[in-house]
Amino acid sequence: MTAFLAVPLSSGLVALVDAGDYERVTAEGPWHARPHGRTTYAQRHMSRPGCTRTTQQMHTFITGIIGLDHRNGNGLDNRRSNLRRAAQSQNMANQRLRRTSTSGYRGVTARGQRWIAQIRVRGVQQHIGVYDTAEAAAHAYDDAATAAWGEFAHPNFSEETTPA
Repeated sequence: MTAFLAVPLSSGLVALVDAGDYERVTAEGPWHARPHGRTTYAQRHMSRPGCTRTTQQMHTFITGIIGLDHRNGNGLDNRRSNLRRAAQSQNMANQRLRRTSTSGYRGVTARGQRWIAQIRVRGVQQHIGVYDTAEAAAHAYDDAATAAWGEFAHPNFSEETTPA
């Protein structure tokens, strides 16, 4: 098990980093918390050659990679084991349920007394099916999401709650 440490951020929050990255990360601080949707990321302000200012996200600083995804969805968990390369579409596939969801499940909408399961893959909306219950539609979405995105899928049900 790799040891990790907490890097203090603005507003009293902390970011988690591997012990091997801690000294380099804290030497480049200060880092601050930036809310983004339902998560928060650690970033810092920096100057580029020519006196232009920009921001750099901690996970990009640590890895040197721009296209990353946080496996557990926590933008403040910057341990290397939680970071993985991801295309934009894979990162989007790993998002949590939207607050505006009326069904309580990803990929499921109500149509009268029935439930429709849909998924968007490579920009194309795909109809999965119509179901009697929201749960059945959610399981169908989970199967389609896993087939489309593999480990990047964010299913409605964990493996422990999926019926046999």
